[in-house]
Amino acid sequence: MLNLLVNPAGDLWSWQLFPKFNWFRTNEEFSPKISLNINSGAYRIKTAGNDSDLKEVLKIRKRIFHYEFSGKMLSLRTERDQFDSEADHLMIIDNETDECVGVYRILCSVFADKFYAATEFHLDQILDLPGTKIELSRACILKEHRNGQVLNLLWKGIAAYAQRSGADWLFGLSSVQTTDIKEIVTINKYLEANNYCGYAYSVSPHADFKIDDFDYHSSNFFPLADQQDDRVADLLPPLFQLYLKAGAKVCPSPVIDSKMRCADWLTVLKLKELSPSFARRFMRT
Repeated sequence: MLNLLVNPAGDLWSWQLFPKFNWFRTNEEFSPKISLNINSGAYRIKTAGNDSDLKEVLKIRKRIFHYEFSGKMLSLRTERDQFDSEADHLMIIDNETDECVGVYRILCSVFADKFYAATEFHLDQILDLPGTKIELSRACILKEHRNGQVLNLLWKGIAAYAQRSGADWLFGLSSVQTTDIKEIVTINKYLEANNYCGYAYSVSPHADFKIDDFDYHSSNFFPLADQQDDRVADLLPPLFQLYLKAGAKVCPSPVIDSKMRCADWLTVLKLKELSPSFARRFMRT
């Protein structure tokens, strides 16, 4: 996604406005790099196995990202991008209806060398870490299925994929649906105060996503004492909270994705430092 784009994020979106110019599509049938199929009560999780599955993935993503999150009434832009063919796609399936109700994209460094987060951050420091890395991106779940059972199953799928691929690291963008500077600073201060910031992962943002004068805002805005409690944590989506509980660290330099109307934190988890409770629940051999 990086080497062919002068302005990675902006150019990617402009390409997506014109589906007939999707140069990253091929005529090859989509196939998974690693196959998973895990059944768990009302739901099961699997990797997309063919073009038909991939179309379902893209349909769910467009429904969530283009309409629910972006608030559009009509979108002519394709949801497919140049990472999808090189990725695996986790699909949450409702066992009663056999419908896909949630998806998550996985890019593994064994099979790919370009990553979605690199459209917002300079990732060399992360990609130079020793070992296999998997990037998690484009997570979305239909509103009526956003529950603890689905989130737990999603984590089971991530853990199983990490074990199958021999991954040492997980990373990706954790998003919060806000572009309000005070809210972003408040969340960042909460993350710092609770030791969730990984200063070893202080990679720099791309200019198009960097928050102007963020250090100034951070040093001159002091959230009220009663904001540094669970109410701040409640601003974080459940999946973001799960990564923190698992032992992940965030880069203390958030960015704003104006097109998705959200703030993003680069999030990194070293699997050897996975919290014991998560290791017991999800990393069983």
